Amino acid sequence: MRFEVRNGARVLLWHDTWCGDQPLKVQFPNLSRMACLRDAIVHDVSSWSRSYWDITFTRSPNDWEEESIISLLSLLADLYVDGHPEGEDKIIWSRNSSGMFSIKSLCERVLGANRPNFPIKRQFGNLKRP
Repeated sequence: MRFEVRNGARVLLWHDTWCGDQPLKVQFPNLSRMACLRDAIVHDVSSWSRSYWDITFTRSPNDWEEESIISLLSLLADLYVDGHPEGEDKIIWSRNSSGMFSIKSLCERVLGANRPNFPIKRQFGNLKRP
């Protein structure tokens, strides 16, 4: 599951997958830990009219962290975010390995490892369709 950002009001900058195939906190783990607003939404750190990103950190970066900041800002600069106040952010559901969307893949994604192990065959036996 990933997001298509329109107004940025529902998409978490660091935690949601909206910029690439992984959340920014996975792509830039050191920067996400340094961020002043770790739970910021995209709308709060962007200026749509000027294509400006206002991401602040708890401290100045070290020499070895500057390359990560440049990579992050380059990635964000290449994005086109609609920024229309009336445009709602959209959820894009991923397809399974066969290229199809399924309820099973959705449940596996949402529930993850916490998925209950329901004993269908033990509960219902071998049901036959009428």
